[in-house]
Amino acid sequence: MLIHGSRWQQKLPQFVAALLKDANHFEILGIAEREMGATIVDRVRLLRDLRRAMDGEGVVRPIHIFGTDDPLSILLYAAAGADLFDGLGWSTDFIDAQHLSRQDFSHAVLSPLWRAFCERRAPQSPAEKAQAGLVMEWNIEQLDGLLASVRQAILHDHEAVFPELCARSHLEVAGLVKELSHGW
Repeated sequence: MLIHGSRWQQKLPQFVAALLKDANHFEILGIAEREMGATIVDRVRLLRDLRRAMDGEGVVRPIHIFGTDDPLSILLYAAAGADLFDGLGWSTDFIDAQHLSRQDFSHAVLSPLWRAFCERRAPQSPAEKAQAGLVMEWNIEQLDGLLASVRQAILHDHEAVFPELCARSHLEVAGLVKELSHGW
């Protein structure tokens, strides 16, 4: 089931009740990121409330967030209850999972990790490799490693791992992570 439009946000209890009636008719609940709220805080809180409401009513379905592959967003949405993510930024931007950031792919040459990655591949300069399309390979490796960390956090110890991962960001997310941790 794909949720489209923003009016459902104000009527979460009624929305969950409607989900219960249709729970046998869908396997995955999909939501477009841009329709979850104006800010990351709004989006995370809405997702957290939706997951809690679904869990409280016994609706066990994965939540798919369409249109996100930002490393910090993935961590926050996973902590709030999302299960699946997709986006196209990995094919156009440079992803730095270590610092939970995404930048124009021309910035890749500024990363020592990127330069080391390139040196392991072939004897081209980092700039030539970025143009050659290795940024996509890099990004897939970066997101794969990040998602492996998220899986471990979910399977083992949310409270210790999510704040540690989110602390990599230069943004002030500690308060939001603390707020989310009350539900774990």
